[in-house]
Amino acid sequence: MGQYYMTVCMDKKEFIHPRKFGSGAKELEYISNSLYGKAIMYLLSKSSEDNPADIHDYQGEQPLYKGRWSGSRIRTVGDYDKSDLYKRARDKYIDISIYIIGEMLTIDGLLLPREISMLLDYYAGDEYKSFRQQMHIAMTYSKKVWS
Repeated sequence: MGQYYMTVCMDKKEFIHPRKFGSGAKELEYISNSLYGKAIMYLLSKSSEDNPADIHDYQGEQPLYKGRWSGSRIRTVGDYDKSDLYKRARDKYIDISIYIIGEMLTIDGLLLPREISMLLDYYAGDEYKSFRQQMHIAMTYSKKVWS
């Protein structure tokens, strides 16, 4: 057993869950998952000035979720926490994990091939067939970028 964690944006009533990023949800498991950390930084990264070296999607546009949580109240909280935020978020907030992963896949070279492979393993069921196809395309491109 052990305590399971997720990261919650209280102001937007949203959360991301480490398991959706191919990681375990215990503290040591999610801390060692670079993809989950990347997602948190992605949600927090915001600048008042746009620069060509900044992250853009495949059409050169500012991604929808990048910086979405910037300036908001954020907490990584465990299911044993007395605040009951974990349960409240799980039951009433929106899990945006899959949207973050989908958007991150559209950004050239953001995800490493091993991170995409980890996601492919996690999303192996039939209900994720179209999502897996999107990941295969991204992985093919990432191999070109990172090789």
